[in-house]
Amino acid sequence: MTARLVVKQGPVPNQEIELHGQLMNIGRSADNEIVINDAEVSRRHARILQRTGPTGSQFLLEDLGSTNGSFVNNLRCNTLTPLSDGDVIELGDSIQLVFLVRDEIGESIDESDFDTADLPPLPPAPPPALMQQAPPQEPAQPMTPPWWTSRRVLIGCGCATLLLLCLCVVTLLALDSYQGGSVLYCGGLRPFFEIVLGPFGFSPICP
Repeated sequence: MTARLVVKQGPVPNQEIELHGQLMNIGRSADNEIVINDAEVSRRHARILQRTGPTGSQFLLEDLGSTNGSFVNNLRCNTLTPLSDGDVIELGDSIQLVFLVRDEIGESIDESDFDTADLPPLPPAPPPALMQQAPPQEPAQPMTPPWWTSRRVLIGCGCATLLLLCLCVVTLLALDSYQGGSVLYCGGLRPFFEIVLGPFGFSPICP
């Protein structure tokens, strides 16, 4: 009994791969017996084992912990899965292989019920998403307070107001002195001015 794989969908469509020996590894790495150079296939994806018993040889498929999984007739292989003539093996989303078995005289076993042309093609795998690094964000600049809230401006305004008040007081005193004290000194603030200005000899003439 001889077995082979026919590439239904993959890098080389319609390629035939003869299965020989008790163990054949399938993967992307060059040290596998069956090398499939495809991004969906892991470095060591799966393997096909041949067991010989009293009733003849049996082929089994075993997944080797691949990233995208191994499937037989759309069923995921979680354990050793027996292969029969006409089974469809899928590796990931982009590889599709047909398992065929022939007897010693070269006739296909139950191959008349299987037509590879009836297999629907797998949809093309979407391109891998490109991870783009976000541009670095500039640190937030501290908000500058309005100019009228600046400490220097407030201090300056206070000093200007105090200076203006002092100037007004001096001006009033000067005018009052020029009028002989008749404006302020003789009014309601007379007792205050008598105490403050009296010792300096300031004696206004009040009517």
